[in-house]
Amino acid sequence: MAALTGRLEPEILTDVRLVCLDLETGKRQWERVHDFSDCQFTTYMTFSNDTLIVTGTDKDKRYHSFAFNTSAAAPIATDQNQAPSAVGSLLWEESHEAGKKPS
Repeated sequence: MAALTGRLEPEILTDVRLVCLDLETGKRQWERVHDFSDCQFTTYMTFSNDTLIVTGTDKDKRYHSFAFNTSAAAPIATDQNQAPSAVGSLLWEESHEAGKKPS
């Protein structure tokens, strides 16, 4: 509310909470604290197949993406060394420069 520009300062984004609520009851299913300070500008969230993707950009036009497991059911491991991920856990993260190709 205090941000006149509508943008939050990066230091505020270091203690963001992702909260999953049950659609029918409104009860909290899980919660996770995550540092999204790299997502200083437009940030998007999308959900599919028990995975939440959060992506955004920083002031240097680097893209930052994070994937979180949203299911309490243990995912099927595709590799013998791959352990099931806990609900709300970070599955992967990736950062890269803007890769626009010239026309």
